[in-house]
Amino acid sequence: NVLPILLLAGSIQTMNMGITLANREKLAQTTDFLLAKPVDRSRIFLQKLLAHLSVIALTNIILIGYIYAGSQITDAGDFSMQTFLMVMAVFTGIQLWFLAVGMAVSALVGRIRAVVGISMATVFGLFVASMFGSVVGDETIRYIAPFKYVDLLEVVKSQTYELPHIIVWASIVIVCVSLSWIIYQRKDVHS
Repeated sequence: NVLPILLLAGSIQTMNMGITLANREKLAQTTDFLLAKPVDRSRIFLQKLLAHLSVIALTNIILIGYIYAGSQITDAGDFSMQTFLMVMAVFTGIQLWFLAVGMAVSALVGRIRAVVGISMATVFGLFVASMFGSVVGDETIRYIAPFKYVDLLEVVKSQTYELPHIIVWASIVIVCVSLSWIIYQRKDVHS
């Protein structure tokens, strides 16, 4: 199954994007130049966030098209478009979770030189934790690791999501983005 590999790649991509939201200017020491423009910080933050969301949307559109075309070419048999889109929505949700967490990490920490290292360590660590939780049957790990917020087998079987895990996912995304925005608004700029 190629889906776990795609989940890992998409998660690393979006965690990198989240961390670089504010980190790129810190490393290049151009934050003071960027924030000296006659544009307020909220607008800069929103524009960067929308740019990252556009990349996620484009990535998912290409991925959905590619997988759908592959299923049609290989005659995948019983192919439910609704189930497929529900599984892809889970993929997008995991990407948004890592984007938000990456943004929070970037806002809380100073300059991050090893963006890829932090992204890969976080993603792989949470992926291993989710696999460990699956093996031992520990339900609490499902609330920590975003890869298990939604059980994909259950989505395929019953075409439903589990509401408590979706609420946890949405709460983490909202809190992390809000925290990032608040810190971005108030953080002193060192030149």
